[in-house]
Amino acid sequence: MKSPHFSEQALHLIRDETGIVIPVYFPEGVDTSGGEVLLRDTVLMYCEYVSNPSTICLSVDGEQCGADVAERIAREFNVSSCVSAFNRGKLQGAINGVHYLLEQKPLQYIAVVDQDGDHFANELLNFLRV
Repeated sequence: MKSPHFSEQALHLIRDETGIVIPVYFPEGVDTSGGEVLLRDTVLMYCEYVSNPSTICLSVDGEQCGADVAERIAREFNVSSCVSAFNRGKLQGAINGVHYLLEQKPLQYIAVVDQDGDHFANELLNFLRV
């Protein structure tokens, strides 16, 4: 039986029925240390809301555009990652991440959030509650 509480239903949807794609892009040759901290914080926030971290995908848009950072963070948090061979823009990175997640498991919802930490995980909960 479904819970009559909207928050409880929304938490279930986030934990078990939602995939989260975080497009990753770090320009080649740029110091990534600050961006890596923000990406790590973003991943940590979203990991708190899902029951299976592999439903979070770090989707790197181009092998030379942060694949090493994303793979390091993916291992640290047990999240998924995918890397496209060439940089074709943020939208393509998001699309690749969505395809990757849907090949792994059927999901009811997909959320795409920025890598820079300006979208908090609790905002997703509020979005699903409405």
